[in-house]
Amino acid sequence: AYVECGDPGVSRRGEEKIGQFLQWAERHPGKVAQVSLAFFEKRYKQSWFSKQEERLFWERWNVNVRLAGAPAPAGGTAGGAPLEARRSLGGVLDRVAQVVNDRKDHIPPVMNSDVVTFPYDIAVTGADDSKFGLGQLKKFLVETAPPRMLN
Repeated sequence: AYVECGDPGVSRRGEEKIGQFLQWAERHPGKVAQVSLAFFEKRYKQSWFSKQEERLFWERWNVNVRLAGAPAPAGGTAGGAPLEARRSLGGVLDRVAQVVNDRKDHIPPVMNSDVVTFPYDIAVTGADDSKFGLGQLKKFLVETAPPRMLN
């Protein structure tokens, strides 16, 4: 069992990122990718000629993921692998729920009644075939404030 937020856009985006990870994992069997889920507040700062959006991240979860190979046929050596993987994933999810429930004081107040209250970002690092690809460059350019000018 798992929780859904009830917003089709969030589900669609999550499914897209899962598909992106699976495509990458098929091309890179046994390698680890990092899935990141981040929540932020949007603030706007006046820049020279326009307002610039600034993202203030208040929570980020980074999870290293490696897709295990297909289980061995019945009687093979990896027969217990799927059950072990489910137990491992269940343990990780229980730990995430425990940490989330224990540490809530940094979460900003809810200001509206929308289903998706806070903006979020889902990223799969490793889904492009380089450590520093165009996705990371775009993220750097979008999330980094411009340098302050000297007086």
